[in-house]
Amino acid sequence: SVRLKLHDDHIVFDFDKEMSCTEGDFAFVEQIGLCLGLDGARREAAQLLTGERPELLELFPELAWFRDVVFLWKMLLLPAGDCPVARNWRASDSLLRWTYKNGRFEVHGFGSTKLSPEVVQRKSSHSFIQGVLRWFGRYQSDNKSLSQASPTVLTGTTELNTEDDVLFLNQLPSFNGALGPADSELLLTYLTAPYLRIPLL
Repeated sequence: SVRLKLHDDHIVFDFDKEMSCTEGDFAFVEQIGLCLGLDGARREAAQLLTGERPELLELFPELAWFRDVVFLWKMLLLPAGDCPVARNWRASDSLLRWTYKNGRFEVHGFGSTKLSPEVVQRKSSHSFIQGVLRWFGRYQSDNKSLSQASPTVLTGTTELNTEDDVLFLNQLPSFNGALGPADSELLLTYLTAPYLRIPLL
């Protein structure tokens, strides 16, 4: 994927890794600051991104919307227990309030709840093995919920990441007889492409 080819200092709004202003955030704001002539853009990058120093978000309100969309998207990947309480929220409740304190972003929304999509690694007896697998890029945190559009969820088998995994399935789901084996295989193959699956379907 594209992410594997990018260095960490080119990633912005990496809130699920850490709620601090990353090198990617600093570099991004610094580049915009150079174009706009903003004084001390790198030094005060976090305040410019939160709106505590308003010059940047006044000129580019869409940047605040993008920041919030990325944050809420990462929140949606958390299990239900780590998200705000399920209730009838108004659209205005989803408006996020950002501050930067003690070197970290603080975000409040949904009834002044403090929100964070940052992954907290849970200790387990397999932590060493998981660490080794993470080193090779094969481990994903169990703190994230699995998408219901994942072919793994639909088949109830081990992970299906590629078309080859689908081809080697012993039994394909028929979706209550709605699809034959060929169509089922095609559907599952489409679902292995995360960003293309919707237009392919």
